[in-house]
Amino acid sequence: MKTVLSAICASALVVTVASAAEPILAPGYFAPTPSALNLKAAGTTKPNLYHAVQAPAVEPAPPAPAVPPKAYSAPPQPYAAPPVVHSAPAAPLYHNVKVKDPHHAHPCAVPTVIPVPDPCGGPGCVYIQICAPPCGPVDVRHRLLKTVIDYGDGYEVELRARRGMIIVDYDD
Repeated sequence: MKTVLSAICASALVVTVASAAEPILAPGYFAPTPSALNLKAAGTTKPNLYHAVQAPAVEPAPPAPAVPPKAYSAPPQPYAAPPVVHSAPAAPLYHNVKVKDPHHAHPCAVPTVIPVPDPCGGPGCVYIQICAPPCGPVDVRHRLLKTVIDYGDGYEVELRARRGMIIVDYDD
């Protein structure tokens, strides 16, 4: 087996060496030599891949015709009059209110009506008037017996309910 394989390899080698002569492209035609093609040494120059092309002349566009702009008006408004604001009827203020330290209220305070749970234990709320800063409350904390409304900058209002009375305490 070894001898058969070596004989096949040897014959393939002989065929390859015998056919290694100059390749024949067509009967009676051989490839030209590099000297016959006048090739320069490789890498000395780069082939020119870009050809100069002149763009056609562009004519300017004709001027636009002078047309006066149309006069536009605002679309008709469905409500020409200002809207009417209906306010709710004023709720009666709770009368049993005690105010502590009113001089500690914010200097720019405005009277504000706020709802408070009914101090008599009934369902719903009662309304009281306090003096609050024009800005809204920053924090509202509910404790067991009191509610603290913090307006920032050290101003707060404490609301307590005792025996049917609401105590409003201003702190700065």
